[in-house]
Amino acid sequence: MSWGKRIGFLAALIVFVLGAMGLVSFINFSSNTKSEYVAADVIRSTTTYVKTNNGRWPRSWKELGEPGTNAFVLMNFKLTRDAILQNPELLETAIQPRTKRWMVYPHHKRDLAELFEAIKGAQP
Repeated sequence: MSWGKRIGFLAALIVFVLGAMGLVSFINFSSNTKSEYVAADVIRSTTTYVKTNNGRWPRSWKELGEPGTNAFVLMNFKLTRDAILQNPELLETAIQPRTKRWMVYPHHKRDLAELFEAIKGAQP
């Protein structure tokens, strides 16, 4: 094999590897984005649930009316209204994207603050 063919093969291999890495990065970014926006929807659904159930925290996806979202969202159904009122920081990890970090959706802190106000303002 001549040097020209070797260099051409090496260049093609490098382009292929970089393309594959770019595709994997795009797929991960797309999955993370979907997870964050689904988690944001769950925060809003939980806020509505809390407002209509006297501040009570939901105990399951079915109770929340969000079946199928557990593939994208981690939610702590063991929390209680009293525990959240005693330690509001619990909300930071109560509902979160499966990746456990917010990178794309810019309003999660505002949405969690609104959820806390709904819990605080509810009459049990």
